Amino acid sequence: MRIKKIIFVGTSEFACPSLLELASRKDYQIPLVVSQPDKPAGRNLKLCPSPVSALARDLNLPLECPEQISAPEFVDRISALQPDLIITASYGGMLGKALRHAAPLGAINLHPSLLPKYRGASPIQEALRNGDSFTGISIFRLSARMDAGPILAQKAFPIAESENYAELHDRLASEAAIMLMELLDNLQEREIIPEPQDEAIASYCHKIEKQDMLINWKQSAVSIVNLIRSLAPSPAAFQYLEDQPIKFIRASVSTEKSAGEPGTIQELVKNTGFTINTGDYQLLVSLIQPAGKKIMSAWAFTLGQRSLPGTKIWK
Repeated sequence: MRIKKIIFVGTSEFACPSLLELASRKDYQIPLVVSQPDKPAGRNLKLCPSPVSALARDLNLPLECPEQISAPEFVDRISALQPDLIITASYGGMLGKALRHAAPLGAINLHPSLLPKYRGASPIQEALRNGDSFTGISIFRLSARMDAGPILAQKAFPIAESENYAELHDRLASEAAIMLMELLDNLQEREIIPEPQDEAIASYCHKIEKQDMLINWKQSAVSIVNLIRSLAPSPAAFQYLEDQPIKFIRASVSTEKSAGEPGTIQELVKNTGFTINTGDYQLLVSLIQPAGKKIMSAWAFTLGQRSLPGTKIWK
């Protein structure tokens, strides 16, 4: 079947490269972009559009942000546009059966993991937190269950040892856009037989909550580094210094074993930062964000403090 009209459904930054690439192709029409409603943000709680909404407006694409995407009246609105295919990416909501079947080729989704591994809301963070050396992109047909539909395309990508969430997220978002265009080209030429996911090896990850960001200094230094990477630079792993939250943006495992209580600063490292005792080795901290301030080098932070060695960083 010739693919011409595509409805694009997405919300976060992850979806933006795919929308941008799709909009640049003269072969495809985007009669509508769908995103989550504007949400309050900042100190004044001003309503702000999602990244996909903002991009759609910049591209002068038709945009709608329904409260209920699967409401019958909105499904009718989509059907009336007669799309050939619906593409979703990081939308943040489930598409009902009627909507999934509103286009002859159905609905497909872009997901940043090697499904069935890491179904759910935080696959990139989960891969980094677990210290995985590989992750990937999966493009699959939407089904009634979350991230469980048959796979149309999948590709693995290595994770660099020091790569953090923002870096890996942006790289995977770009790769997803490339894979999507390749898949659309292939669908134009031939039928692709979807590959069912193996339910026996499926795993899940949840939405990141505040308690998931709190550092437990009794864990190994490697585990703490991976947690910091998985949340950097935002929302960031944190602990408390004198009852004020301090975010940890970059750290590495020292060659020195811990020499004090986990969570206490052990020593200052000139022009680099400071070390903190953990459950095994000292953690060398190089980038932090104190409460109410911008990200700074950990060494610069020490210059404005009194004697730090022996200071505890926990409540």
